[in-house]
Amino acid sequence: MADTTISDVFSRNEKMPETSDGERTSPDRETAFESAGCMFDRLTGLPSFHLFEDRLQTALTGELLKDIRMRRFQIAVIGIFIRDLPQTGDEAVQKQILRRAADMLQQALPKNYTVARGINYHFWIMVPNIGGSAEIGIETEKIAALLSQPLIVGSHGYRLAYNIGVSVFDGDAVSQATLVGQAIAALQKAIDSGNDRIVYFAELVS
Repeated sequence: MADTTISDVFSRNEKMPETSDGERTSPDRETAFESAGCMFDRLTGLPSFHLFEDRLQTALTGELLKDIRMRRFQIAVIGIFIRDLPQTGDEAVQKQILRRAADMLQQALPKNYTVARGINYHFWIMVPNIGGSAEIGIETEKIAALLSQPLIVGSHGYRLAYNIGVSVFDGDAVSQATLVGQAIAALQKAIDSGNDRIVYFAELVS
């Protein structure tokens, strides 16, 4: 699969992901109603992708409008794709796995993070009030460690392969759409690179 260009992903809508071996995924039907403007996902109870966008833009505006004497914090946007979900069983099991994954992320991460449900990618996380690049790496690795834990559904434990893409607001004026687009570009590169890969958008442009 050819590398995704930046122009392919700088848009409001998430692109349908494809794994490196040609397997194309489809969005969960439970999230299709988001296009009508619903603020929370019916399956997981998480904020919808559109609510995530709104919260991200609010956080960006808050940082950009700070008095010059105040410190500006960085904000990380993290996209998550569960790449082997179609292989875990029937549709009911897949939904249970997504619910467990959503609960795990929401319960384990700090309350000031926004954990949201995606449309074509499974989850989005906004990490605010970051002090520097080292902290971004630490927080991303924590999320990866959570995703590596087996999820128990019924009597079975499922170890899911994942991909993570990360973009960062570092103080320069930027829109939420740009940050999301950058995270998608990084996430697509991670998907193309194999299981359990993390890609930072800064790596693509350095």
